[in-house]
Amino acid sequence: MSKKPDWLEETKGQRSQRIGKRGERKALEKLKAKPVARSGAGRTKGDGRKRVGDHTLHIEHKTTEAGSFSISRYIREKLLREAGSRRLPFLSVTFIRPRKEETWVAMPLWVLNTLLGEEVEL
Repeated sequence: MSKKPDWLEETKGQRSQRIGKRGERKALEKLKAKPVARSGAGRTKGDGRKRVGDHTLHIEHKTTEAGSFSISRYIREKLLREAGSRRLPFLSVTFIRPRKEETWVAMPLWVLNTLLGEEVEL
């Protein structure tokens, strides 16, 4: 009898990590951003970086199979802190649905204004 593929025997946590890493890789490719080596380890934070004109985006990516994703105060503060004063905070979220993946982005309004070079008021 042949052995089952590893993904059939993985735990929920292992599945989540596998899907998250795949989603992160695909999202960074779509954004044409450079992945951060060993992201999250030690002092290296964020999942990717992208130069846009004179600015550098600090990209954090999340992947979810759920129907929604909340940007909590914790995620917001963590993203702002890790971006620091030299990079612009940028969040991408991939929603995994059966046979479809959709990536959305979120950023503070001041980052959008900086990237557009004009004031957008909501």
